Amino acid sequence: MTYFTVSGQAPSGPLSGEDAIPFDLAMVRAQDAGGDWIVTDGLSRLIDFGSNGPNALHAVALIRHYGFTHQCFVGRPHPPLTYFRK
Repeated sequence: MTYFTVSGQAPSGPLSGEDAIPFDLAMVRAQDAGGDWIVTDGLSRLIDFGSNGPNALHAVALIRHYGFTHQCFVGRPHPPLTYFRK
């Protein structure tokens, strides 16, 4: 999971040419999906942590703490960088 802060705050607003997908912050949760722990908003699978449930729970805490609402991609398919922003 990659995220950036500016003076301790989440970046807000789109960047030029950004590929961003909004998600429902209120619905974000860690979920065991057949042995793989994922972070989801109920509609999208945001991150797959494999068998590492504690990391999935920590990711949810970070997403909520910073109020992230978008998952962003640099280059697709198979983006070399994925990050979160408000």
